[in-house]
Amino acid sequence: MVLIQVMAQRALADAMGLMATAMAQEAVSRTADREAQ
Repeated sequence: MVLIQVMAQRALADAMGLMATAMAQEAVSRTADREAQ
């Protein structure tokens, strides 16, 4: 039972990390687009 909980928490942390990375990359690309224009 504990193992499932730990795996779920890790999966959630990974998903949040991926979302944060994607948001950061989007912000960077938007800034780059603004600088390019």
